Amino acid sequence: MPGNPHKMESYNHVMVEKLRAERHRMPVNDGGHYGRAPGVALPPWHRKPHWYFVDIMLAHIFLNAICPAT
Repeated sequence: MPGNPHKMESYNHVMVEKLRAERHRMPVNDGGHYGRAPGVALPPWHRKPHWYFVDIMLAHIFLNAICPAT
């Protein structure tokens, strides 16, 4: 599956304008690739493509929003 170089820009344009968590804006940061298209090279620690970072962080934000703090 090829990486989508416009994923960060699309997410920022659609979601970040409306989404605020704990009074902070939630920009997407793809590690060292912020502001550039994510690389499709496999990072040595996961052996998975680097573009999964955005999906993982989005899932983390949504889980924090729907799960009560204990």
